[in-house]
Amino acid sequence: MRAANVDEMVWEVDRHTINKWDMARGTQSDGWDAIELWQVKVWLRRRKQSEFVDPLQKLIDGIRNAAPKPVSVKRKVNIDPHLLVLGLFDAHFGKLAWAAETGNDYDLKIAENVFSNAFHDLISRISGYQIERIILPIGQDFFHTDNPQNSTVNGTPQDVDGRRAKMFDVGVRAMIQCVDSALECAPVKVFYSPGNHDRETSWYLTRVLDAYYHRNKDVVVDAAPTTRKYIEYGVTLLGFDHGDIVKPEKLPNIMAAEQREAWGRVEHTEWLTGHYHKVKEQQFTSADTHGGTVVRTLPSLSGTDAWHYRNGFVHGRRAAEAYLYSKTGGYVGHFNANVRDS
Repeated sequence: MRAANVDEMVWEVDRHTINKWDMARGTQSDGWDAIELWQVKVWLRRRKQSEFVDPLQKLIDGIRNAAPKPVSVKRKVNIDPHLLVLGLFDAHFGKLAWAAETGNDYDLKIAENVFSNAFHDLISRISGYQIERIILPIGQDFFHTDNPQNSTVNGTPQDVDGRRAKMFDVGVRAMIQCVDSALECAPVKVFYSPGNHDRETSWYLTRVLDAYYHRNKDVVVDAAPTTRKYIEYGVTLLGFDHGDIVKPEKLPNIMAAEQREAWGRVEHTEWLTGHYHKVKEQQFTSADTHGGTVVRTLPSLSGTDAWHYRNGFVHGRRAAEAYLYSKTGGYVGHFNANVRDS
């Protein structure tokens, strides 16, 4: 079975036949001897799913068992509650860029520093507000590649820094540090919002965080595989989508169709998207709405790689943004954190 490259995690022997006999070989002039011959026949059947361990599930179970106990945090009573959305989009952990070729250096270490600095810069600017909850989308091209071939979801090859496992480990560490720090301000909701570079890899990260924080009631993790997510907060309904597939002008009607009840309750509707590595804001009127829906495109944290440089995509402002929403008044404003790697 091993010589035939049979996956023994998937297949097992149902029945088999093994025969052995001797056969003469040689010539009359040279003489004769006997050779041992074997016949092996194996009938296989697919193992039941429960009979082999999913490697990811084994990892998740181990993390759940080792998950730390939550630390109690004293917070101010929210008299004027606000929702904070951390738009740390398009970090591209694992991207490799060489300054001599592209105008800037970018690797795993730089990505981790840039991500951490942007997070702390944004958090430092909300001290005057009472934050009831923090939203942290996971995905949005957080990782640069999605498979061992170092390519995107659609198979586009990428310049990468290090092995895939190293990229994932650094990303997990960066996100746990981010969530732990955010918990000092308010409870955190994390949800899967995949990009076109990291559809599977960011889902693995979300599953890991779900296991790591499963004992902490102040952390809610949504690992549902849907590519669009919604948050209803007071008078505002927020939608999250990477922006690589659905055109912006279609998003308002999609929100109205997928969130009918919430759509009827709220006064303000917005979408937050990424993908284009630039800042953009558009307002659209849905076919069945009383007002306009704002579609925001958030900037990217990552550096310029060789492909973007060769094609002239070099003018985007590298930054992260945090959006603030009042429970009773809706959009309050947003804060900007320009990239710094030290």
